[in-house]
Amino acid sequence: RVYTFWDLGGAGDESDPTAVVFAQRDEKKWRLIDYYEAKGCMFEEHARVLAMKPYAYAGHYGPHDVSKKQSYGDLITYAKKWGVEFKRVIKTNSVIDDIEVMRSNWKRLEINAETCDLLLGHIENYKEGAGGKPVKNGSQHGVDALRTLFMADKLGIIIDYIGIKNEYEYEDDDYEEHYLIDRY
Repeated sequence: RVYTFWDLGGAGDESDPTAVVFAQRDEKKWRLIDYYEAKGCMFEEHARVLAMKPYAYAGHYGPHDVSKKQSYGDLITYAKKWGVEFKRVIKTNSVIDDIEVMRSNWKRLEINAETCDLLLGHIENYKEGAGGKPVKNGSQHGVDALRTLFMADKLGIIIDYIGIKNEYEYEDDDYEEHYLIDRY
């Protein structure tokens, strides 16, 4: 069973990328098994990528702003139309404290270097600026998706709430061939 943890970007060309960490857990460890990041995409494109992955999802966890009102409503409601049912991870009091939680739990991570190579690069390039807050150098989005995992875990809100199989079907058989090959 696979959980996803998100940092939300936007659909515009100048927007931040959306980052998704795919993880499994046992009693003591988190295994990061995959990572996805895309910039300038509508949400339905992210949902299609998730649906094409060979995973049985247990839950999808979004950051606090997943419930922010948009022109189409809130993303929690909109995402359900595309087969992604988000649970919101509440905003914490301090990014600096969150980073310390991540550091103290780092030994509980196993990261697949092959499928998470972009995320590993973000982790290596992640920098703290004045006051300990992250420098906005493009690396923070992947690390923020990872932070969503650690905060959800700390809050004890991670549960299996999705059925055994991801059953979202797509009519466009050419999507994988044209979208994924051209984009990645």
